Amino acid sequence: MALYTVPRMIFAHILAKYTKYVSAQGLVLDIGCGLGDLSIFVSEELRLTTVGLDVDVETSILTSNRTKTLPNLEVVLYNGKSFPFKNESFDLAYAHEVIEHVDDDVLFLSEVWRILKKGGLFVLSTPNASKEPLNVALHRDHVRHYTKPQLAAKLRKANLSPIAAYWRYHFLGARIDWILYRLGSELIQTRQIQPTMSYWSHERQSKLTVFVVQAYKYVVKPLISVISIAEFEIKKTRVEAASMVMVCKKQGDLPLI
Repeated sequence: MALYTVPRMIFAHILAKYTKYVSAQGLVLDIGCGLGDLSIFVSEELRLTTVGLDVDVETSILTSNRTKTLPNLEVVLYNGKSFPFKNESFDLAYAHEVIEHVDDDVLFLSEVWRILKKGGLFVLSTPNASKEPLNVALHRDHVRHYTKPQLAAKLRKANLSPIAAYWRYHFLGARIDWILYRLGSELIQTRQIQPTMSYWSHERQSKLTVFVVQAYKYVVKPLISVISIAEFEIKKTRVEAASMVMVCKKQGDLPLI
């Protein structure tokens, strides 16, 4: 369970807007799915057939076990280079905080273009270099950060035409959730998988801990979500933030990169 979830809440809110353009028979790809929170959201709440893609073996196994009861969600391991899918397989793809980790962003975007159907959508989030410049000490597993113009130019070269861009601003909600995260980290036993990813098991927790977590999930988290999304909607295109979300549409010609 991810406790610090406000950026993911905002991304899910944006995804819900654009998945409306995907038919009930359409297919959605979650690139860099991690523990599958967004995959589960798209599969369960938005009711779309979803494929989660990740390069980490342990993470993929954990996510597969976590989602094995969901009939319209599959988790696939890949080599970090070529996506294991046929051309024009997906109606929509998304990558939440992924591209900044990718060594070869040219190849990555070419693969996104290849697996999308013509006119398909690609939604991605990444740090905004204007507000969050790459710091080797703070961002040990990041390769690069982009400014908004740099990211838009890179996407256009891949014939992924930007159609919308948002600043992921959520100051108040994030501060509330961060306080709860710090408190929760003292209470909940977690297992670290990657530097910024951990999970917890119900079997390892006391009944009190499980109750507190469930209260957070069903009471506190929805309240934080309402606060964060309201703040985001007010400032999403007006106040530059440390994180940005860009929505693109696949053009028909081969990528220029």
